[in-house]
Amino acid sequence: KEHHLVPRIVLALALAAYCATLITLSSLKHATYHSSLIDLGIFDQVIWNTAHGHWFWDTLDPFVQGNHLFLGQHFSPGIAVLALPELFFPSVYTLLVAQTLCLAAGALPLYALAARRTGDERIAALFALAYLLCPGLAFANLFDFHEITLAVPLLGWALERLDAGRPRAAVVLLCAALLLKEEVGLITAAFGAYAFLGLRRPRLGAGLMLLGLGWTAGVVYWAVPRIRGGAYLFDSRYQGGLLRHGSINLAYLLHFLNGDKVGYLALLLLPLLCLPLLSGWSALLLLPTIGYTLLSTYPLQYDIHYHYAAPLIPLLLATAVLGLCRLPPARRLPLAWLLLAAVLLEGALIGPLPGERGFQAATYTWAPREEAMARLVAMVPAGAVLAVDNQMGAHLTERRWVTHFFTGYEQAQALLFDLRERSATQAKRDRALRSIARDPAWRLVARQQDIVLYLRRTPPSAPSAPTAAGSPLLRAS
Repeated sequence: KEHHLVPRIVLALALAAYCATLITLSSLKHATYHSSLIDLGIFDQVIWNTAHGHWFWDTLDPFVQGNHLFLGQHFSPGIAVLALPELFFPSVYTLLVAQTLCLAAGALPLYALAARRTGDERIAALFALAYLLCPGLAFANLFDFHEITLAVPLLGWALERLDAGRPRAAVVLLCAALLLKEEVGLITAAFGAYAFLGLRRPRLGAGLMLLGLGWTAGVVYWAVPRIRGGAYLFDSRYQGGLLRHGSINLAYLLHFLNGDKVGYLALLLLPLLCLPLLSGWSALLLLPTIGYTLLSTYPLQYDIHYHYAAPLIPLLLATAVLGLCRLPPARRLPLAWLLLAAVLLEGALIGPLPGERGFQAATYTWAPREEAMARLVAMVPAGAVLAVDNQMGAHLTERRWVTHFFTGYEQAQALLFDLRERSATQAKRDRALRSIARDPAWRLVARQQDIVLYLRRTPPSAPSAPTAAGSPLLRAS
């Protein structure tokens, strides 16, 4: 009984500690003005507007300015599930808490899988601890908010149910995960390949492969272009590499790895003692996420400090369990302890949590400039059409119209910006700042620590939101 009770107590305490720590840190990061308009503000506005009947309305993202529908950028209708809590608790913190709870919940299917496969709940607890202490998980949790993190527990449970001989439950979970981002279709297809080759379930495998590949192709080549009124955007991250002039460049596969990509792969696999590579056909589950991150020419996509590897983490730990089960039973518990020690060492060297080398206390504390930001944010009129800079923006996105300064400042009723913020198009930004300072239509309300708030003397009419009859989403469907 002790072998059952103690591991479960450890799991419960670990989950509580993870949630308490990450909710506190992510909330402090936002409260002290270290979060960002891009992407936290975008998701907050989209979900807030969805909660108030303006489905997926997005005035922030420059890629969907034609019709202001977030689904024209990423096809993630599943984020609408957060509209209900947002309606009762309208706050960015609702998103941050939901993200932490979802990521923490990914430990539960891993524990269930390891306990059933090894017959030892001590091993299950060690793997669950390793998952919760994985630096990649904490980095994804603290990098504002992204919808792909909501898929983490769904993918974990899908594999656990598939392994337990419950394919219908697995299919339902995968269908739910498909609604959270277009690349989940590739992961679903990998589940199908594993079912076909590893579990000898050809009908299930073929069905999942068709579902996953068909979903991704339909979203990328039909749904998103139809909603957006233009081609899918993110294949640009593969242009000049895997894609060249609209066709696949197979030669790129021979030399696409560089030092950064090898380092990224090492950070994922070495702390897990490369056990996922011993897991047989289940290693196929890792190929889509590893593939689309390593084949990208966009550096952040193969950087463990961001959210892109989030769907890979539960699958890495689960395949590590399956790899462990191929070894003699006497070696399993010692190797589980060694794996946990390796994850702890990686966290100590690069992790973002208190006590780890990557922890940055300044990200969670006030400084004079952040205090000035808070004072000026409090002076922005509620509901005003606003143009705002990145560091302050996520505090002001629960409104119908808000744009990133200076992309839409001409139509704004209020301007809040940081004179020290730099832009990729700095010359254009400088011209806008000079024009605003000379324009008598704008009244300087406050300036503190180079944070500036302007209000328009005679506010223009606010842009109108879409009606049900004229919604581009309805026209697209």
